[in-house]
Amino acid sequence: MTRDGLGPDFFYVNGTPVMALLYGLDIKAQERWGRPPDLVLSGPNEGRNTGYIVVSSGTVSNAQYAAMRGIPAIALSAGEDTRDNVALANPKSREVAGLAADFVDRLVRAKGEGPVMPMGTALNVNFPDDPGDAQWSVARIGTFNRYSLKFVTDLSQEPSARAYGLEDVKLPGVSVSIVSTAPAEDQNGDEAAVSERAISVSVMQIAYDGSDDQRDWLASTMAAMSSSPCEPAEAACAE
Repeated sequence: MTRDGLGPDFFYVNGTPVMALLYGLDIKAQERWGRPPDLVLSGPNEGRNTGYIVVSSGTVSNAQYAAMRGIPAIALSAGEDTRDNVALANPKSREVAGLAADFVDRLVRAKGEGPVMPMGTALNVNFPDDPGDAQWSVARIGTFNRYSLKFVTDLSQEPSARAYGLEDVKLPGVSVSIVSTAPAEDQNGDEAAVSERAISVSVMQIAYDGSDDQRDWLASTMAAMSSSPCEPAEAACAE
Protein backbone atom coordinates (compact mmCIF):
# COMPACT_ATOMS: atom_id res chain seq x y z
CA MET A 1 0.00 0.00 0.00
CA THR A 2 1.04 3.63 -0.34
CA ARG A 3 0.35 6.82 1.63
CA ASP A 4 -1.26 9.85 0.03
CA GLY A 5 1.04 12.77 -0.61
CA LEU A 6 4.32 10.85 -0.46
CA GLY A 7 4.68 10.08 -4.16
CA PRO A 8 4.64 6.85 -6.14
CA ASP A 9 7.79 5.38 -4.56
CA PHE A 10 6.50 5.10 -1.00
CA PHE A 11 5.33 1.61 0.03
CA TYR A 12 4.20 0.20 3.35
CA VAL A 13 4.61 -3.46 4.32
CA ASN A 14 2.63 -4.79 7.28
CA GLY A 15 5.34 -7.13 8.53
CA THR A 16 8.83 -7.29 9.99
CA PRO A 17 11.63 -4.95 8.84
CA VAL A 18 13.31 -7.76 6.89
CA MET A 19 9.99 -8.56 5.16
CA ALA A 20 9.81 -4.92 4.06
CA LEU A 21 13.40 -5.11 2.80
CA LEU A 22 12.73 -8.27 0.81
CA TYR A 23 9.61 -6.73 -0.72
CA GLY A 24 11.76 -3.82 -1.87
CA LEU A 25 14.59 -6.00 -3.19
CA ASP A 26 12.58 -8.79 -4.80
CA ILE A 27 9.48 -6.94 -6.01
CA LYS A 28 9.79 -3.17 -6.32
CA ALA A 29 13.46 -3.00 -7.33
CA GLN A 30 12.84 -5.56 -10.06
CA GLU A 31 9.79 -3.64 -11.28
CA ARG A 32 11.64 -0.33 -11.23
CA TRP A 33 15.18 -1.21 -12.41
CA GLY A 34 15.16 -4.90 -13.27
CA ARG A 35 18.04 -5.45 -10.81
CA PRO A 36 18.97 -4.93 -7.15
CA PRO A 37 19.58 -1.35 -5.91
CA ASP A 38 23.09 0.06 -5.58
CA LEU A 39 22.58 0.79 -1.89
CA VAL A 40 20.13 -0.10 0.89
CA LEU A 41 19.29 2.43 3.62
CA SER A 42 17.50 1.12 6.72
CA GLY A 43 15.97 3.68 9.07
CA PRO A 44 16.40 6.17 10.58
CA ASN A 45 15.19 4.32 13.64
CA GLU A 46 13.63 6.18 16.58
CA GLY A 47 16.27 5.31 19.15
CA ARG A 48 19.95 4.48 18.72
CA ASN A 49 21.11 0.94 17.91
CA THR A 50 24.47 0.61 19.62
CA GLY A 51 26.39 -2.10 21.43
CA TYR A 52 24.93 -5.55 21.98
CA ILE A 53 21.39 -4.37 21.25
CA VAL A 54 22.19 -4.45 17.52
CA VAL A 55 21.57 -8.22 17.44
CA SER A 56 17.88 -7.59 18.20
CA SER A 57 17.50 -4.60 15.87
CA GLY A 58 15.37 -4.85 12.75
CA THR A 59 17.07 -1.71 11.44
CA VAL A 60 20.50 -3.35 11.66
CA SER A 61 19.21 -6.73 10.48
CA ASN A 62 18.06 -5.11 7.24
CA ALA A 63 21.57 -3.83 6.57
CA GLN A 64 23.04 -7.22 7.45
CA TYR A 65 20.66 -9.08 5.16
CA ALA A 66 21.28 -6.73 2.24
CA ALA A 67 25.05 -7.10 2.73
CA MET A 68 24.66 -10.89 2.67
CA ARG A 69 23.16 -10.47 -0.78
CA GLY A 70 26.18 -8.43 -1.83
CA ILE A 71 24.39 -5.07 -1.66
CA PRO A 72 26.12 -2.26 0.30
CA ALA A 73 23.87 -1.16 3.15
CA ILE A 74 23.66 1.45 5.91
CA ALA A 75 21.62 1.19 9.13
CA LEU A 76 20.63 4.63 10.47
CA SER A 77 19.40 5.33 13.99
CA ALA A 78 18.75 8.53 15.96
CA GLY A 79 17.68 9.60 19.45
CA GLU A 80 14.42 8.70 21.18
CA ASP A 81 13.18 12.27 20.74
CA THR A 82 12.86 11.92 16.96
CA ARG A 83 9.59 10.01 17.08
CA ASP A 84 6.25 11.42 16.01
CA ASN A 85 3.80 8.63 15.28
CA VAL A 86 0.84 10.96 14.73
CA ALA A 87 1.81 13.68 12.25
CA LEU A 88 5.15 12.16 11.12
CA ALA A 89 6.52 15.70 11.26
CA ASN A 90 9.15 15.77 14.01
CA PRO A 91 11.59 18.53 12.93
CA LYS A 92 14.55 16.61 14.32
CA SER A 93 13.64 13.67 12.07
CA ARG A 94 13.91 15.96 9.06
CA GLU A 95 17.31 17.11 10.31
CA VAL A 96 18.53 13.53 10.68
CA ALA A 97 17.18 12.62 7.24
CA GLY A 98 19.04 15.57 5.71
CA LEU A 99 22.32 14.55 7.35
CA ALA A 100 21.83 10.96 6.19
CA ALA A 101 21.16 12.08 2.61
CA ASP A 102 24.25 14.29 2.69
CA PHE A 103 26.36 11.38 3.95
CA VAL A 104 25.18 9.18 1.08
CA ASP A 105 25.84 11.99 -1.41
CA ARG A 106 29.41 12.33 -0.11
CA LEU A 107 29.90 8.56 -0.35
CA VAL A 108 28.74 8.59 -3.96
CA ARG A 109 31.06 11.46 -4.87
CA ALA A 110 34.00 9.82 -3.09
CA LYS A 111 33.60 6.39 -4.68
CA GLY A 112 34.90 7.27 -8.14
CA GLU A 113 33.95 4.71 -10.77
CA GLY A 114 33.37 1.82 -8.38
CA PRO A 115 30.39 0.81 -6.23
CA VAL A 116 29.15 3.05 -3.43
CA MET A 117 30.92 0.80 -0.91
CA PRO A 118 32.83 -2.49 -1.23
CA MET A 119 30.56 -5.47 -1.87
CA GLY A 120 29.19 -6.97 1.31
CA THR A 121 29.95 -3.87 3.41
CA ALA A 122 27.41 -2.71 5.99
CA LEU A 123 27.63 0.40 8.15
CA ASN A 124 25.89 1.20 11.42
CA VAL A 125 25.32 4.97 11.79
CA ASN A 126 23.99 6.49 15.02
CA PHE A 127 23.10 10.16 15.55
CA PRO A 128 23.39 11.99 18.90
CA ASP A 129 20.42 13.76 20.48
CA ASP A 130 21.62 17.08 19.01
CA PRO A 131 22.88 16.10 15.56
CA GLY A 132 22.98 19.51 13.89
CA ASP A 133 26.61 20.50 14.50
CA ALA A 134 27.89 17.04 15.40
CA GLN A 135 31.04 15.72 13.77
CA TRP A 136 31.15 12.42 11.91
CA SER A 137 33.37 9.90 13.70
CA VAL A 138 34.56 6.37 12.91
CA ALA A 139 33.63 4.03 15.76
CA ARG A 140 33.34 0.33 16.54
CA ILE A 141 30.37 -1.62 17.90
CA GLY A 142 32.53 -2.61 20.86
CA THR A 143 31.42 -3.74 24.30
CA PHE A 144 29.95 -0.59 25.90
CA ASN A 145 26.17 -0.61 26.18
CA ARG A 146 23.90 2.32 26.99
CA TYR A 147 20.72 0.18 26.92
CA SER A 148 19.78 -2.81 29.04
CA LEU A 149 17.02 -5.23 28.01
CA LYS A 150 15.17 -7.49 30.43
CA PHE A 151 11.95 -9.49 30.53
CA VAL A 152 9.45 -8.34 33.16
CA THR A 153 6.15 -9.76 34.36
CA ASP A 154 4.31 -6.40 34.47
CA LEU A 155 5.15 -3.69 31.93
CA SER A 156 2.93 -1.17 33.72
CA GLN A 157 5.51 -0.95 36.51
CA GLU A 158 8.45 -0.20 34.22
CA PRO A 159 9.39 3.49 33.74
CA SER A 160 10.50 2.96 30.15
CA ALA A 161 7.23 1.25 29.24
CA ARG A 162 5.19 3.94 31.02
CA ALA A 163 7.00 6.58 28.94
CA TYR A 164 5.46 4.92 25.87
CA GLY A 165 1.96 5.07 27.35
CA LEU A 166 1.87 1.50 28.62
CA GLU A 167 1.02 2.32 32.23
CA ASP A 168 -2.26 0.36 31.92
CA VAL A 169 -0.69 -2.65 30.22
CA LYS A 170 -0.42 -5.15 33.06
CA LEU A 171 1.18 -7.79 30.88
CA PRO A 172 4.61 -9.38 30.64
CA GLY A 173 7.07 -8.12 28.06
CA VAL A 174 10.54 -6.77 27.35
CA SER A 175 11.61 -3.55 29.06
CA VAL A 176 14.47 -1.30 27.94
CA SER A 177 16.31 0.79 30.51
CA ILE A 178 19.19 3.27 30.29
CA VAL A 179 22.57 2.27 31.72
CA SER A 180 23.95 5.21 33.71
CA THR A 181 27.53 4.01 34.11
CA ALA A 182 30.26 5.72 32.10
CA PRO A 183 32.34 3.81 29.54
CA ALA A 184 35.75 2.53 30.58
CA GLU A 185 38.78 4.23 29.06
CA ASP A 186 39.18 1.51 26.44
CA GLN A 187 35.48 1.81 25.50
CA ASN A 188 35.54 5.49 24.51
CA GLY A 189 35.74 4.48 20.85
CA ASP A 190 32.68 2.23 21.08
CA GLU A 191 29.65 3.50 19.18
CA ALA A 192 27.42 3.69 22.27
CA ALA A 193 29.88 6.21 23.74
CA VAL A 194 30.80 8.02 20.51
CA SER A 195 27.16 8.54 19.44
CA GLU A 196 26.46 10.60 22.55
CA ARG A 197 28.82 13.33 21.32
CA ALA A 198 29.18 12.71 17.56
CA ILE A 199 27.64 10.85 14.63
CA SER A 200 29.18 7.41 14.96
CA VAL A 201 29.89 5.25 11.90
CA SER A 202 30.81 1.60 12.50
CA VAL A 203 31.60 -1.00 9.87
CA MET A 204 29.99 -4.41 10.46
CA GLN A 205 30.98 -7.91 9.50
CA ILE A 206 28.32 -9.97 7.74
CA ALA A 207 26.22 -12.20 9.98
CA TYR A 208 27.92 -14.06 12.84
CA ASP A 209 30.98 -15.68 11.28
CA GLY A 210 33.82 -16.13 13.75
CA SER A 211 37.45 -15.11 13.32
CA ASP A 212 40.25 -17.36 12.00
CA ASP A 213 41.59 -17.72 15.55
CA GLN A 214 38.19 -18.86 16.78
CA ARG A 215 37.91 -21.42 13.98
CA ASP A 216 41.41 -22.72 14.79
CA TRP A 217 40.38 -23.11 18.43
CA LEU A 218 37.20 -24.97 17.45
CA ALA A 219 39.06 -27.30 15.09
CA SER A 220 41.69 -28.21 17.68
CA THR A 221 39.08 -28.66 20.41
CA MET A 222 36.92 -30.96 18.29
CA ALA A 223 39.98 -32.93 17.23
CA ALA A 224 40.82 -33.47 20.90
CA MET A 225 37.22 -34.44 21.63
CA SER A 226 37.13 -37.07 18.90
CA SER A 227 40.38 -38.70 20.11
CA SER A 228 39.29 -38.92 23.75
CA PRO A 229 37.25 -41.77 25.28
CA CYS A 230 33.56 -41.29 24.61
CA GLU A 231 31.07 -41.58 27.42
CA PRO A 232 27.43 -42.44 26.55
CA ALA A 233 26.14 -39.21 28.14
CA GLU A 234 28.42 -36.95 26.10
CA ALA A 235 26.76 -34.81 23.44
CA ALA A 236 29.55 -35.18 20.88
CA CYS A 237 30.89 -38.68 20.35
CA ALA A 238 33.07 -39.90 17.51
CA GLU A 239 31.91 -43.01 15.70
